Amino acid sequence: MIGLAGCHDQRPDKSQLAPVEYFRQTQAHTETPDGRILTSTVREVAPYLLEYQTDSGQTYQVRYSSQGEGFRYYDSRRIEPAGASAGLE
Repeated sequence: MIGLAGCHDQRPDKSQLAPVEYFRQTQAHTETPDGRILTSTVREVAPYLLEYQTDSGQTYQVRYSSQGEGFRYYDSRRIEPAGASAGLE
């Protein structure tokens, strides 16, 4: 029998982290259409709703739900400056 080395789940333990910290650890290298997520800007703005900025200065909000051993992120929206209409991503 042959075993595979290094093929284990690298995600952090959800039970040990708040949703904001889990997002920071799992999305640190995510590239959006407006650049890389600045993990230091991630905050929870409402129940099950995170907000973050990208390195180009754009602000996004993303909903999340608990799913198995992690979180599911969905309904990502770019937050337009006051006076502009918001778009879905």
